[in-house]
Amino acid sequence: MRMIRSILLILIVAVALTACGGAANSEKESSGNEVTPGVPHEEPPIVEPTQPAEPAEPAEPAEPAEPADQTKDGQPAETIQVELVVEGNVESRTGTLVISDNGYYLYTLPQFKFTPEEPNMDQVYMDNFEGFNMRIQTLGAEPDLDRERDNAELELAMLGEVIEMKGEEIGEPALRDSLFYLHSSDSTLSKYIILREIDGHYFKVTVNMPNSEAQEGAGPSFPAMIKTIQPLNQ
Repeated sequence: MRMIRSILLILIVAVALTACGGAANSEKESSGNEVTPGVPHEEPPIVEPTQPAEPAEPAEPAEPAEPADQTKDGQPAETIQVELVVEGNVESRTGTLVISDNGYYLYTLPQFKFTPEEPNMDQVYMDNFEGFNMRIQTLGAEPDLDRERDNAELELAMLGEVIEMKGEEIGEPALRDSLFYLHSSDSTLSKYIILREIDGHYFKVTVNMPNSEAQEGAGPSFPAMIKTIQPLNQ
């Protein structure tokens, strides 16, 4: 009887051990990781979802720059840098403000003087060579453009063949939009008559250049000054 009890006890212990081993193997298979005795099981870290970056605020629009020939209050600046083309090279020279009683202003380059000449007309001349000059005539808001052209051609024809310059034939790019740009010359003098329309105002400019060495400096200077002509805000 005692032997039977011993055998039963052995069987009960064996069954219990088998049951514990099966449970451990089941936990190992379900987790995919071997459980090490004495080491606590660590859960994988929780990754917080990344918050989308807030859109950057749009930059404030830059204030428009003042025109190069005007101050902040809209008045013409006392001086500006005037670019001119000299023998194919662009140079910069200081232009000085001149305000005409005829309702416009321009900038004169060094060695040039400005003087009123007669009603609706002013003159800019080279200080040491007064034969180098240009006359600026204001024509109002509604001139007879055909008559102005006819008169210009008659005046130039007295000197020589009348040539109309267009596009790149006009050395100063800023003057290529002139209503007309006429030229004639003889052995002693070159003359240009140019008609400009600026903001509804019309200007007739007549340039006289004697054929001498001073023409090299005066030639680019007159177109550079003509392009600075602007009507006054009245």
